[in-house]
Amino acid sequence: MEPIPPVTPTTESYSAEADAAIAIAQPIYLKASGHADLAQANAASTAGAIGFAITAAEPSFAVDYVTEGKLTLADWTTIAGTAALVAGATYYLDAAGPGRITSAAPTAAGQYVVRLGRAASATTLDVEIEAPIRL
Repeated sequence: MEPIPPVTPTTESYSAEADAAIAIAQPIYLKASGHADLAQANAASTAGAIGFAITAAEPSFAVDYVTEGKLTLADWTTIAGTAALVAGATYYLDAAGPGRITSAAPTAAGQYVVRLGRAASATTLDVEIEAPIRL
């Protein structure tokens, strides 16, 4: 019997070379080079989240990611700051730290609101990434 993977996507995945250390389920963006890096809602250059990592990667190695669908993770602590998501809550790209999500949309001038999806349960995020909106 195969072990349960730490993250379970329900849609097609893509791959890119990582320019930073990327953990499973962290939101990422693609640079002009086509390389992946951690998304953050504090600047135009990093706010264009395109997906969530479904594999961990070190710089110069490939990271697999999904752009939509349901993403299940047993423990969201590294990504959301708590082990469980709040079912029904909308999650946004965090402005305070790269590769993190939050249930509180950014509010400061110059930051970006990037809706990433809604928690279907305590362990599953329904990924529906929207374009950044500058505050």
